[in-house]
Amino acid sequence: MTCGRQASTPLTTKSHWGPICGSDLHWASWDSEEVLYHAGSGDTHLLDKHTALLLKRMQQSPATSSQLAQFFAEMLGIECDDQVLTRVEKTLECLLRLSLIQPLST
Repeated sequence: MTCGRQASTPLTTKSHWGPICGSDLHWASWDSEEVLYHAGSGDTHLLDKHTALLLKRMQQSPATSSQLAQFFAEMLGIECDDQVLTRVEKTLECLLRLSLIQPLST
């Protein structure tokens, strides 16, 4: 997933992330892609399966980027290292720019 704008909120491994409050998200899946309709904004997004997996995880409960990296690594059956954390943080930046997630106070 690529996004062009800069994130307005810096990511930290201590921030908890979750979906935008009150967001009404509707999912549809095809093979390795998922379509997400965000009723609040009227936007439709085409997400790869890994991005969708992280967003669905955040819908269950808020998590830090470190926790999401661990979850992501476990789902893929790989070691959670700096490369995985970097990939998750880039995905979070993208989801933030799309107004699908927000930092949450814990």
